[in-house]
Formats: sequence, structure tokens, C-alpha cells
Amino acid sequence: MNYNKTPLSLTITLAILLLTLANASSANKWQQVKNKEGVKVYTRVIPGSKIHEFKGVTTINTSLASLIGVLDDISACPQWVFQCSQPTLIQSINFHERFVYQVNDFPFPSKNRDIILHAKLSQSPSTKAITIQLRAAPDFCHNNKKAVCKKINKSKLVRIKKSKGFYLIEPLTKNKIQVTWQHHAEPGGNLPTWLVNNLITDTPFYTLKKLAHIVQKKKYQTARLKYDTKGLIVGFEVKNW
Repeated sequence: MNYNKTPLSLTITLAILLLTLANASSANKWQQVKNKEGVKVYTRVIPGSKIHEFKGVTTINTSLASLIGVLDDISACPQWVFQCSQPTLIQSINFHERFVYQVNDFPFPSKNRDIILHAKLSQSPSTKAITIQLRAAPDFCHNNKKAVCKKINKSKLVRIKKSKGFYLIEPLTKNKIQVTWQHHAEPGGNLPTWLVNNLITDTPFYTLKKLAHIVQKKKYQTARLKYDTKGLIVGFEVKNW
């Protein structure tokens, strides 16, 4: 008997395994779906989900303080974030962490969704790049006696329970910032997959396009950041919103 020969069943199993791994790797690759007006949009398949993840990238001519100012101004959300309405600050832990509420408007006849987001800001000591992690916290208002939570708890909208992403803000020069917004969410309820995946292409494009415009407003251009002894951001010295 020749022990150097590989059994046919094992060969087939290995081939199937390698093909599966290759398909999974291909499915996780970003596909560019838009490159327009300075905004590039990518999407990719997420294993176990029918909804794609998106990534939008753009470069904005502005200061870091102005850009962080827009992101800090919750009330401005409808002016630049695609489909955002009724933004509400639930709780501010500190400059680096807070919980916010917003409604996501969906086209008729689909029903709107709402979401509670936990936002956490961190900064790289070496590159000074800022990351704002965003994760759904659907149960944050349960058993919470805050007046704002009482109102949120009465909402009849479909609550988004699975949502995770981040903003990556990378200073390229003193007044040039690269912004990346990457996110994946499950809107819940009965929404056509094609509708959600089409909106996913529009969401980062219109959001980042409007961000580049709104950041030029005087109230953000006059913003000044406060730094600690290590040169990391700890808040605002000048804040006009």
C-alpha cells in the first residue's frame, strides 16, 4: 500500500474548505460604488447579514477644531447627517463619551427608525488621529428616570438594536483633514434588503458632502480646542454652538 497517496475524500474536503475560505475573503473585500465630488464610497458584504457595511472617505479643507465642533454639535445633525432628525443628547459623561438619540427618516411607505448611540472619542498619541466609536445602546433608557428617557421610552418607532461604526479623523496638514466614516447597521423590521442597501450608498456620500459644507460656518471656524500636557484633546476653549 502506498501511504503517500492522499485519500480522495480528504482531497475533496480540503478543496471545498479552500474554496470556502477564498469566497469568504472575496466577500469581505471593499467594492467602490461611488467616486463623486470628492467623496469615495465603498461597500462590502458582512457574513451573516443581508445588509452591507459602508465606508465613505473624503478630504476637507478645514481645521481639526472646526471639524470636531460639527461632530460635537448634536443639534446640527439634521443639517448634514443623511436622514437624521430629532437629535437629542441623553447623557454626557464627559468630552470623550456620551449617549445620544436620533430618528432615522426612511422613505414612504417604510416606517422611520430610532436609535440610541453610545459615542466614545479617543486620540492616537503618535498620529493625533481621532476615532469616534459609535455603537447602538438600545436599552440605555430602560429603567432610567431622566425626563428625556421617559419621552424616548414612549416612542412607537422601530428601535435599531444593532449598529456599529466609527468616524476616523486624520489631520493631513494644519488645515486639511481626511474623514472616514465606516458603519454597519441592521434597521430591523420588514424593510426590503435592496432598499436598505441602496440607501447605504447614499448615506455616506450625502453626509460627508454636507459635512464639508457645514464645517465652514463661522461658529465652527472660530472653535478652539483645549489640550492636555501630552498634546491630546480634552475639550474646547472656544465653543459657539
